[in-house]
Amino acid sequence: MSLEQALADNTAAIRELIAAMKAKPAAQDEAATETAPNEPQAPATDTTPKSGKASSEPEKEKPAESPSVTYDEVRKLITDIARQSKDKAVATLQRFGVQNGKQLKEDQYAEFIAYAVKVAAGEVDPEASDA
Repeated sequence: MSLEQALADNTAAIRELIAAMKAKPAAQDEAATETAPNEPQAPATDTTPKSGKASSEPEKEKPAESPSVTYDEVRKLITDIARQSKDKAVATLQRFGVQNGKQLKEDQYAEFIAYAVKVAAGEVDPEASDA
């Protein structure tokens, strides 16, 4: 597979993912950004930090329930962010306490996707601060 084909496939996958995320939990995402960060939007099922390094930001972006997210979708989104800026990709992963996508646990995939889509769209700068 050529690099151009891989980029085209990744871009298409990201666009599909963004469209799917906007179609289903759009109301939840908007509500989460309009309220204070410490107010839960949905019943929290797992409130324990994923790691010692990055517990504040990912906790704010928890979706209530999501369709099954595969590692392939996570990998494609990481690749898309890395094409924009390797530093942003690294910072995004660090917010979840990992150095690469393979270190993410399956139960973190949906939360990671929700945050990473915002990073890819330029709505969030993972390098800006820990807040």
